[in-house]
Amino acid sequence: MLDDALALFAKRNTTPYVYTLNYPELEEILLKKNFRLYDVQHVLAKVPDSSRTPKVRTISSDESMIWSKTFCDAYDCPDWLRLVDRIVKKSASSVGYFVDDSISSCVALYEKNSILGLYCLGTIPGMRKKGLAALLIDFALSEVKRRNLELLMLETYQKDALLDFYSKLGFKEIYQKNIYTI
Repeated sequence: MLDDALALFAKRNTTPYVYTLNYPELEEILLKKNFRLYDVQHVLAKVPDSSRTPKVRTISSDESMIWSKTFCDAYDCPDWLRLVDRIVKKSASSVGYFVDDSISSCVALYEKNSILGLYCLGTIPGMRKKGLAALLIDFALSEVKRRNLELLMLETYQKDALLDFYSKLGFKEIYQKNIYTI
């Protein structure tokens, strides 16, 4: 099966990534097939512990370009703007898109199975270290409470070096996955 998948990736000229969760046998096979450990994905969670509800701007599908531009500026991917905007427009009915009042930080929130998932948290470089991402996290936690959900969950990569940031905000690691690639 792995050989078939690798052939498909080669045919499409794309790079395969395999996420493993406590599966040493698979990791051994991947290493034998010349995969290497690329990164570790940490899955973190936090239960709301305050009643603070920061003011943020909710983005509708009509305003999708506001969120898309903030995201692309934060992640330094201006070439993705049209693609990101199409995705935001298409998914705005099932994903919540939010920016801070200065439109310098963005986040996407998705609810499933009594959990609120936090995705695409980013701040444009010139506005980092001003508490804007933490403000959006506080907003997400207030949404967990308002919607009577269990917890807020997010994923971060070890290479991004954000574990300390999230730990200081009270997030705890639930599990981690190893990511392999060729």
